[in-house]
Amino acid sequence: METIRRSTERMEKMIGDLLDMATIQSGRLTTESAEVVMRDLVNEVIDLYEPLALENGIKIIRDIEAANVRVFCDRDRIQQVFGNLIGNAKKFCRAGDVIFVRARIENKHAIFSVQDTGPGISPEDLPRIFEPYWSGERAKNKGTGLGRFISKAIVEAHGGTLSVVSKPDEGTTFSFTLAALALARHAPEEVPG
Repeated sequence: METIRRSTERMEKMIGDLLDMATIQSGRLTTESAEVVMRDLVNEVIDLYEPLALENGIKIIRDIEAANVRVFCDRDRIQQVFGNLIGNAKKFCRAGDVIFVRARIENKHAIFSVQDTGPGISPEDLPRIFEPYWSGERAKNKGTGLGRFISKAIVEAHGGTLSVVSKPDEGTTFSFTLAALALARHAPEEVPG
């Protein structure tokens, strides 16, 4: 039963990725933005992935600054980005590795990152990392190669950017920004930068 359940989840994700890909390529990707508490946005995704990571001996550490600040975004789509980035980190990390999920405010923008202590990405692979259907040598049979492409399109639809820094054997960090913060309803001291 567990094998059937996991196969069904993989198939649903693959179908969802293919539908998102078609939507992006046709220029019809839309977002439904609203104010979202930054802490809640990050914690909901970590709560979903943490048990799966722990099963593989991987620890997820949360580092959320200005946690009560609200960001203006499509909650489901940004959680999809986090899910892709944390899921990828989990795939490549080994037992004993750590995934850091960070959120901070800088110049009135929200900056999020997913950093792992895994094997890293080779310099020759980095330029292709956001190409659709591309997975690299280490990632063969680990997915469709669409998650990073879709994540980049979602972040860009919010007016932000998604970038990656990585070194072999030193880990990988994916970072993305959300272009605007909803500053209303917060005391000035809650919004640094």
